[in-house]
Amino acid sequence: MLVVDTRAFISLSIGEILETFVVEFDVATTETVLEELQETAEYNDHHGKDANDVLDTVGSFTVVAVAGGEFVTSRIDDGEASCIAAVREMDATFLITDDHRALLELREL
Repeated sequence: MLVVDTRAFISLSIGEILETFVVEFDVATTETVLEELQETAEYNDHHGKDANDVLDTVGSFTVVAVAGGEFVTSRIDDGEASCIAAVREMDATFLITDDHRALLELREL
């Protein structure tokens, strides 16, 4: 199981490998990440388009409702925190993120 955060999903779409990724792997994310994707999709730019592309594939991965508030810090936002909670709850193998700013703290969790 791979848990994916908002920016990582958008990066997968930008790299044009999103559809292959969600088909080939057991992927999960959180309701918080979906909310962030919906907010991003409102923008009339390439990130908005890519967020919409991710939302179009929502039936291809698992979405879980978890509370991750305990993991929020100045570097870890709500979406990433919810993904940490999902990794722990689902005993996922990996958290897929591209947030370099949060990586140091994420490694400790």
